[in-house]
Amino acid sequence: MEIFRDGRRVVDRRPPKSCGYCNLIPAAAIELEHPVSVIQLDGSPEPEVVFDFWTGGAHCCLVSFIFNWNAGAGMYESTQHNFYDFGYRFIKASGSNWFSFQGWDWRFGYRFGCFGCSAFPPQVWRYRVGRLIDATRSYPGIVKADRRKLRRIYRNRGGKADVRPVLAALVADECLLGRRSAGMRLLDLALHRGYLRHPHRDTVWPLSRAYVHKLRRFLRHTGYC
Repeated sequence: MEIFRDGRRVVDRRPPKSCGYCNLIPAAAIELEHPVSVIQLDGSPEPEVVFDFWTGGAHCCLVSFIFNWNAGAGMYESTQHNFYDFGYRFIKASGSNWFSFQGWDWRFGYRFGCFGCSAFPPQVWRYRVGRLIDATRSYPGIVKADRRKLRRIYRNRGGKADVRPVLAALVADECLLGRRSAGMRLLDLALHRGYLRHPHRDTVWPLSRAYVHKLRRFLRHTGYC
């Protein structure tokens, strides 16, 4: 990772290993749109520089290094963030001149069903003072769009296919929108209708009331409800 200012190289750094057996590969190797970005992430006059790397692997991970210029110290400071399986896209808040990162919550993978069956609520991260802050609740339009999509999938699956992975993310979206009671009613209705009983007697992920209890605990633990 190199950054030049006025023809002088002020950053020259190799990315660290993200784990004991993962070598970070420049994201250009997997043809991402923005392996290196110079972009305004906060209200300071200086743009930030973002370097994206990939760990390799079937699912994981996109790791980003964000550099911001500290004028007082005359140097770049950096932080890193793991966007896990899905990476991110830049989004711009209405009325602002800076961008945020929009990704998806990887923690729902394998939690209530297989990874490919799972749904993942959106996450939005703001960059402030050298760190990323979860700002998802400040972007209700993104959450509402995800909720509409998940509602269609849930209705199509109800009574015919396993709804547990999709329902988990749908209830999480309701909580993000300040509609915890609506999410809990949806959960109770799915239990009453028998949607939480998988036809193949799945023993890997919880069923029926055990599913309800686990989802409620998970949403509390992860800060959704």
